Parts: sequence; C-alpha cells; structure tokens
Amino acid sequence: MKSTLMMKKNRVLILLAGFGFLFFFGCSSGAKISSGWVDNEIKVDGSISEWNKIMNKIPDRGISVGFRNDDKFLYLCFAADNRARIMMLIRNGMIIWFEPESGDKNLFGIRYPMPSAEFKSSEYPEMTGAIEREENFEKMIKNFLEQQKEFQILNSDRFPLTALPIMNNEGIEAGLQYNMNQLTYELKIPLLTRTGYSFRVDASPGGKIRINFESENVLGDNKGGLKSIGMSGGGPESYGGGRGSRRGIAGGYIMEPLKYSVELNLVDAPKVK
Repeated sequence: MKSTLMMKKNRVLILLAGFGFLFFFGCSSGAKISSGWVDNEIKVDGSISEWNKIMNKIPDRGISVGFRNDDKFLYLCFAADNRARIMMLIRNGMIIWFEPESGDKNLFGIRYPMPSAEFKSSEYPEMTGAIEREENFEKMIKNFLEQQKEFQILNSDRFPLTALPIMNNEGIEAGLQYNMNQLTYELKIPLLTRTGYSFRVDASPGGKIRINFESENVLGDNKGGLKSIGMSGGGPESYGGGRGSRRGIAGGYIMEPLKYSVELNLVDAPKVK
C-alpha cells in the first residue's frame, strides 16, 4: 500500500516539474523552478494573460513568478497582488540579479521598475494610508507607470553601467501593467546563444541560472530626493528574508523588503516525435 502511494506521489511530482511548478528547498530561502518552452510569441507589455498557467505563487512574499525560454531569449513574469508589496515596489523599485553558474564575473542586475521620484521617507505614513484609499492608490499607480521609461544595468558592485530606454537595440524588453488589483512586470533578455548584444544571461537551454529579486531600501536625502542604500546585509548573494508585513509607521502595515531567490533550470526545445 505504501509503495503504491509513493509511486503515485512521484508521478505527481514529475508531472508538476514538467509544467514548471514551484519546489522549495533549504529553509524557504528560495525555489527550484523549471522554465517553460516558448511555443508562441510573447508580447512583452506587462500583461499576465500569457502566463496564468505557469505562474508560481509565493504567498509569504506577496508575489508570483514565472519563466519561459526559447533558444535565444529568457522571458520572465513577476506579479504582485498584495497592496503593501505594490506600495513598496512603487517607492523603492526592484533589481533582478542574474547569477550564472560561471561565476560572479558574469553577474549583472536590471533595475526596473525604477524607484519613484515622488516619495521621501517622511511621506511613508501617507503612503501606508493610501493603501486603503482606492482613489489615491489608483492615482499613485498611474503616476508610477508613466515614470517607467527606462531601466538600468548594474554590475556586481551595484554600479549602474548604463541606462536604456524601454525601446532599445540591446534585445532587452520590459513592460509594466496594473490591472485587476495586480501589478505585473514582464522582462525579455538575451541568452548566451544570442550574439550581437552587450548584455546576455550567461546560460543556454539545458543550463541553470540563479535569479534574485530584490527591492531596495531607498531613503529621503536632506534635499528631498531619493538615494539607494541597497539591501541590509549586502548584495545579491544572501536571499530568503523579508517575509510578510510588520507593524510600521503611523500604525500602518509595511511590507518587508523583498529578497527572494530562484534556481532556474532552462528547458531544452521539445523533442520532435
């Protein structure tokens, strides 16, 4: 009887792995995920409609993630439907780090969405209150999306190597949308097999790469502007903190900074029968 149950359990796990579902490892510090093969054109516009079947929900972070690839590009979808998490992304922006098996020398990050220029740390009480005020929240989202016209490429020291417009010749595409109370972010980036581009993920179909999601700590300076201080504890090498929300300023709830890691297996092209 036990043997039959184990066989059934193993078949379920194999089936889920084939569809790129989520498998946690370690102390919930991240996940092992297999991407899905791109079998139809993906329009990178921030719409989640092409991703619903392969999104992996991470409830303790207030996010969902999904991955696809073909022989030339990696496609990524990130979604947040928790208002506290969305507010943190509006205020602080996000960096996605691509850490290949070949080592740190080929590690780089994409800062997008960019931190909103509208908010200072002194405004955090008003921001937490806006979570409950629908009209203010929608206006905040609209202004935030209108600002997102470029992204930055960072080296392993968090130094911005360049800023690129959303429409560029480097093969990197990004898109954001807010719809049905959900903020969705899509990203397309060249793989190692794609030549002619300055920035490529150092991995090919059949290989592995670690992808780290990080929201920055951004503080107001004495001139009313914003400055990034990175994550407490350093760069992209240690992920797993920042779960849920905590009691914050003015009695509101503030989502902890996002710090989450995925070990991604890039799938090979399906074999023709």
